[in-house]
Amino acid sequence: MVKHPLYIALITAAFTIPLMAAAAEEDALLKQAQEIFQPLPKDMATAEFPITRERVELGRALFFDP
Repeated sequence: MVKHPLYIALITAAFTIPLMAAAAEEDALLKQAQEIFQPLPKDMATAEFPITRERVELGRALFFDP
């Protein structure tokens, strides 16, 4: 019966170590993506291309294209 805690510890370690490695890889990937990409502006309109009803309708039609 003394062997059961050892087996439990080994099984726990076998699952914990890969999960910790995956979390570290995810953190590194997120940091790299944040360095490359910047957040989108809240308003995509410019003086040259203002938001119009037609532009909104076109955007909706393209986004929700069946």
